[in-house]
Amino acid sequence: MTFVTPWLILGSIAIVIPVAIHLFLRRQPQKIEFPALRFVQQVEQTAKRSLRLRHLLLLMCRIGLIILLSLLLARPSITRSVGASSSAPTAAALLFDTSMRMNCQRDNQSLFDYALKEGQWVLSRLPNGSQIAIIDSQTKTPAFAVDRSAAKYQLEQLKPGPGSLDFTGQIIKAAQVLESSSLGVKELYIFTDMSQSAWDAASAPAVASSLKKASSPAVYVIDVGSQNLVNDSVAPLRLEKEVLAPGDKLNISAAVKRNAAKSEELGVRSENTQATNGSGYRQTRGSADGERRLAASQLATRNSQLPSRTLELYILDDSGKPIKRDEKILSSEPEQSVSFSLSGFEPGRYEGFVKLSGADAFAEDDCRWFSFERAGAKNVLIITTAENQKSSFLTAALSPKLWRDEGRSRFNCDVVSQAEFDSEAFGLDKMSKYELAFLLNPAPMSAEGWKKLESWTQQGGGLCVSLGDNASDVGAFNSPESQIVLAGKVQLQARAGDGVFVLPRSYVHPILVPFEKNANSVPWTQTAVFRYWQMSDFASDVNVVLRYSDLRPFILERPIGAGRALTITTPINDSKGAWNALASAQNWVFFVLINQTADYLASSGVNRLNYRAGETAEIKQNEENDDWKITMYSEPTSGKAPETQLVRAQKDVVRIPGLMTAGYIAAEPKSETDSSEKIYLSFNYSEKDTDLTRLNADQLKDFFGPCPWSQSRDRKQIEQRVSTGRAGWELFPILAVLFCLFLAAETWLSERFYR
Repeated sequence: MTFVTPWLILGSIAIVIPVAIHLFLRRQPQKIEFPALRFVQQVEQTAKRSLRLRHLLLLMCRIGLIILLSLLLARPSITRSVGASSSAPTAAALLFDTSMRMNCQRDNQSLFDYALKEGQWVLSRLPNGSQIAIIDSQTKTPAFAVDRSAAKYQLEQLKPGPGSLDFTGQIIKAAQVLESSSLGVKELYIFTDMSQSAWDAASAPAVASSLKKASSPAVYVIDVGSQNLVNDSVAPLRLEKEVLAPGDKLNISAAVKRNAAKSEELGVRSENTQATNGSGYRQTRGSADGERRLAASQLATRNSQLPSRTLELYILDDSGKPIKRDEKILSSEPEQSVSFSLSGFEPGRYEGFVKLSGADAFAEDDCRWFSFERAGAKNVLIITTAENQKSSFLTAALSPKLWRDEGRSRFNCDVVSQAEFDSEAFGLDKMSKYELAFLLNPAPMSAEGWKKLESWTQQGGGLCVSLGDNASDVGAFNSPESQIVLAGKVQLQARAGDGVFVLPRSYVHPILVPFEKNANSVPWTQTAVFRYWQMSDFASDVNVVLRYSDLRPFILERPIGAGRALTITTPINDSKGAWNALASAQNWVFFVLINQTADYLASSGVNRLNYRAGETAEIKQNEENDDWKITMYSEPTSGKAPETQLVRAQKDVVRIPGLMTAGYIAAEPKSETDSSEKIYLSFNYSEKDTDLTRLNADQLKDFFGPCPWSQSRDRKQIEQRVSTGRAGWELFPILAVLFCLFLAAETWLSERFYR
C-alpha cells in the first residue's frame, strides 16, 4: 500500500483529543444517602453498565473519525506490484500502427496525426529515468532509445506507409523489448485505429504468452479511430487478363463498399420474434412487426440520403491524359460488384484507373490503377510425327477460318513434322519467332531435340506435350533429356472404365477461370477419356492443373526457367476417338479449354504488370539492354511531378523498386526512342492496408490474457488509467463511506449520551 500524501497520516495522532475530553469532562457520581439502598444499588449497577457501553462506543466513533479523516487526506491506494509508484522509472514501449489506414481523415486531421499527438503527450509524462522504445508497423528490430530526446526524434520520423509487418507480431516484439528491461514497472502503449485487419485472431495466444513472459506489463490501448467515418471504398481490381489477344475484351470487376447503415445498427428485429404465451402472441407479434417496419423505413431513409457517387474508368492516352471510357452509378447497397467491359484497343500497352467520384474520409481506397497490354496474334508451332500429320483440329480450334478472314485471329499456326524439328536445320533461331509450341503425340526424339525444347522454354516459351500411341517406347521418354521437359516418368497405358472424363476440382488456375461462372452447367461428361498414360516420379516443382474423374492427372504443369511446360496424358489430336472424345468439332468444352491453355502458354514470357505498393517489379528483357529509364508517377491524381531514374539490368531481368504509394511506372530501355517499347506497371495498396472495419473491443482480452489492460479514447481517460496502473486503486471512496457512517454513529450516540 502506498500514499499520495503520506505525511498527512500523522494527523491520526489527534486521537488524544477525544480521549482527553472524555477524561476531563466525565461526570463524577454523587453520593446520596437513601434508606432503601438495596433496590437503588441494583438500578445503579445497571445504569453504570449502560453508561460505560455508550461511553466506550462514543469514544471509538470519535477516534475512528479522526483516523479516517487523516487517511482520507493521505489518500492510500493498493498498488499492482511491490515498490511501484507514480514517480518510479518505467520501461515503456510505444507501439504505433503506421499502415496506410492511418491516413484516414477525422475532423480534418489524419488518424496518424491524432496518434502522433497522443504519443508525444504520453512521452512527455513518462517519469524521469524511464526506458523508452518507439515501435511502428515497419520496425524489424526494436530497442530502447538512448534517452528521451532520441525517443522523441524517432517518434517524429514515423509516417504511414504500405507493406506493414503483421501488427500482432509487432506487439510480440514490443513484449520482448520490455522483457529485456530490469525495471520493475513495465508499460505498453498501443496507438491504433482498432481496424480488424490489423489484429490477427490466430496470433492471440502467442501475443498473450509473450506478454506474460514479459512480467505482464500494463497495456494501454489508445483508440484514435472514428466510429462514424463517412467512407466508400474500392477493393483491389480483378482483371480477367493482363494481356489481351485480338478479339478479347478488357474485363474488369471491382467490389465497392458503401458507408450504408445496416439493419442491426437501428435495432431491426428478427421476423421470428414471438411471445412465449399463446394469449399475448398476436399483440407481441404485431408490435414486433410495427417496430421492424419502422426500423426498416428508417434504414431505407438513412441509406437513401447517401451522396450519389459513380465509379469511373479512365484510360491514359499517349500524352498521359486520362480519358473517361465508362462509368457506373452506384446504389446505396453496403456491398456491390461493378463490372466494366471495353473493346477496340489497338496493339500496344495501356495504363488506366478506376476512381470513385467525389470525396470522403479516406482517399487512398477511392482509386485503383491497372496496366494491360493488347498483343497481336501469337505465333504457334505445332509439331507432329511424319506418319501422323493430324493437326487440323488443333489448328481450327486455335485459329478458326472465320477469325482469320476477319483479321481477328489470336494465333498464327505453323505445322512442322517431328523429323524436321529434330534436324539440325531447325535451330533455336527458327524457334525464337514462336511464343508457344504443341508437341502432338510425339515419337522417340533425339537428345538434341529435347535439349532444343528445353533451351527455348528456358527463354520464356510455352510448351505443351500431348502423349499418345507413339510413346509406347517408354524408355525413350524417361531419358534424362526428356525428363527435363516432361512432368514425370511414363509408366503404362491405363484403360479407363465407363464414365471417366475430365473433371476440375477447383477453378483457381488461369486455364480454368472462364469455367467458374457457369461451373454447374458445364457438360464435362462430353470429355470422355478411354485411354491415358499413367506417370510417376514427378518432379518436385510439378503442379497438377486438371484431373480425370478417377483422380488421375490429365494436365500437369512444370516451370522451366522463364517459361513453362505442360504435359497432357492423352492425345488432343485423336480424330478417330480411340483414346478420347476430345477432338470433336461439337465439343465446345474442349475448344474453350485448348484456347485457354494456349493463352496461358503464350503468357509464359510476358511481364507481370500489376503489383502491390512496395513490391519489387521485374521486367524480363534481352541482355543487350543494360539500362532502363524508369519514370515513377507516384499518386498521379494529386498532380505530383513524376520522378525519373536509371535502373541497370541484372543478366536478363530488370528489378525495379516498387512505388510505396498508389500509382504507376513507365519503363523503357534507355537506348530506345520508340514509345511502343514503353511498359506500364501499376501499384496499388493491398486490401489489408485500406480495410477500416473496426474490431470489437471485447476481442482484445484474447490478445492480452492475464495482463491488466484498458482502452482509452482521450487524454483524460489515459491519465486516469495510467495513474491507476502506477499508483494502484485508491481507497478514497471506501474511506469516505466509512467516514460518513462513523460520523452518523457519533452523532446518534452523542445525542443519546448527553440526553
